[in-house]
Amino acid sequence: MNFDLDEDQRLLKASVERFATDRYGGDVERRRSYRATEHGFSPENWSMLADMGLTALPFSEADGGLGGGLSELMVAGEALGEGLVVEPWLESIVLAGGVFAHLAGAAQREELLPSIIAGECRLALAWAEAGSRYRHDAPG
Repeated sequence: MNFDLDEDQRLLKASVERFATDRYGGDVERRRSYRATEHGFSPENWSMLADMGLTALPFSEADGGLGGGLSELMVAGEALGEGLVVEPWLESIVLAGGVFAHLAGAAQREELLPSIIAGECRLALAWAEAGSRYRHDAPG
């Protein structure tokens, strides 16, 4: 089994690492300032992630995304994690966006997926709401 990254994956990794270094650079105070905003992250950084294609990465090409697979998600996620990036890419795009892309009806997909992919809309996955007793069909 070959675990080496292909050329596209190496470029993705380098791009995300460069973003993390440029925007965070190990600066704890900068990270705190992003967390202290009303959003809890930097909207400017979020826009940059969208411009880089990270908000489109996990979605199929048929839906307007980049059609990245698990390897590409792992490469991007690892680089964002190493940089301690606070923007909600994993929570909003990978987790909630993935659930939405798989479960939404055609009308919902048509209405929301383009703005999710463009980074204009962020989702939250509410799967363990206290009032629902972990029932997926009855969020609290």
